[in-house]
Amino acid sequence: MIQKTASRLALSAATVLAAAAVVVLPTTPALAATDTVIPTGTLSPAGGSALSGIVTLRIDSPDTDIAEVTFKDILGRELATAHQAPWTTTWDTRGLPERSWVSVGIRDRAGNHGSAWGDYLINPAGPAVSSFTPAAGTLVRGTVRTTVKATDPSGIPHAYVEGPGTSDGGLVGTRPSYTFTLKPKAQGPFTFQWTLIDGGGTRTVLKRTVINDTVRPTVRVTKAPKKGAKLTKAVKITAAAADRYRVARVQLLVNGKVVATDTKAGYTFTLNPKRYGKKFTVQIRAYDRAGNVTTTSRVTYRR
Repeated sequence: MIQKTASRLALSAATVLAAAAVVVLPTTPALAATDTVIPTGTLSPAGGSALSGIVTLRIDSPDTDIAEVTFKDILGRELATAHQAPWTTTWDTRGLPERSWVSVGIRDRAGNHGSAWGDYLINPAGPAVSSFTPAAGTLVRGTVRTTVKATDPSGIPHAYVEGPGTSDGGLVGTRPSYTFTLKPKAQGPFTFQWTLIDGGGTRTVLKRTVINDTVRPTVRVTKAPKKGAKLTKAVKITAAAADRYRVARVQLLVNGKVVATDTKAGYTFTLNPKRYGKKFTVQIRAYDRAGNVTTTSRVTYRR
């Protein structure tokens, strides 16, 4: 008797579970009897499109008796179910496989079922950079003006700079060009980075190292007439200059004006007194590659 009762209970439970597994979609009896046309719809964006970030999916159908539209992603997750137009939903493509698709179930009021689907190329790339300055290894003098030019189909709502002294480096805006000025304090290599974030949250990170040099070069005259000498003919003046990051050029100044420039070590100049007044001053000036400058004191000569 106990075994028969248990069997009946098991049978009843199985019957309840089977009934629960059946999903009955509401239909209109009159339509169900006369309408057997499968509903159709066109999914947009069109299949084959390249997508990134959060996109809007839409079904357009010529049928006027659509009752329900269900969107599912590549993992079978239900994105949304709509029971009235517009038949749209949003789809977050971030982190999805490069090739992904969406399936759409369409049901009309008569209970007919149709479907649509789209196969998409998910763009994992962040903003595309066309220009980034200054160049790596550039010598700067206490200030770095950096500019990035980039584009992205979904826009670039966020861009910011990180590096020593850039606590206020956050920038926000949708622009094709971003500019920021950094002020390194330490001498030598200085590394900073840009982070660009597109509308889908994908990042492009750019790192660059420049060299901060605010130390002036050294320069001295190695051969010249004595101070106050009377010059009656052209004479040679030579100079030596040095810098950690190399000397760019050395100049001969007469009365404060540049009259000659030399870019090779062993800097040599010819001074012709006949070109100047009865009294004139001479200086040597050296520039390093960062633009720092050192000038010797004035020496006066007579003619």
